Amino acid sequence: MLVESFVRLYRIDNRARLLIVGSGPEKPGLVQKAAELGLTDACMFQDTVSLPAEWMRAIDVFVLPSLSEGFSNSLLEAMACGCCPVASRVGGTPELVEDGKCCILFEPGNLSELSDVLVHLTQHPEEQRRLAEQAAIFVREHLTVQQASARLANIIIILELGLKDFGDH
Repeated sequence: MLVESFVRLYRIDNRARLLIVGSGPEKPGLVQKAAELGLTDACMFQDTVSLPAEWMRAIDVFVLPSLSEGFSNSLLEAMACGCCPVASRVGGTPELVEDGKCCILFEPGNLSELSDVLVHLTQHPEEQRRLAEQAAIFVREHLTVQQASARLANIIIILELGLKDFGDH
């Protein structure tokens, strides 16, 4: 879906490039799809890397086109690295980020909507930068180790209280 959505952007701006990082079973099909669509020179396929943050800092827009997702670590990593995040509205993603504030969400599987978002962000670099800055601020302010530890401690306390109540009945 991402490769197919990228076609429209590339036709509008042939300087655009698509980077896909990973070595999973989908890679050969993605490489083939890029070739079929005439995007071989515009797409870069990088095998899995041990330091993804270096790659994320080198890109402008991070796209998570998942059809299902729990709590995406890759989305959080991209936000922390200062990428403008774009993600499908699935799983925990809409609960994690506010659409239009620090991320743009699109309906899963909606090729046209994703294409529109990519073109819009390319044509409005100030919005792209604003979203990237807000994403990084969101991560710094809401997703620190201390905050995660405090939330985990609260869950443990609630579970312990619940188990005590359960034992009383």
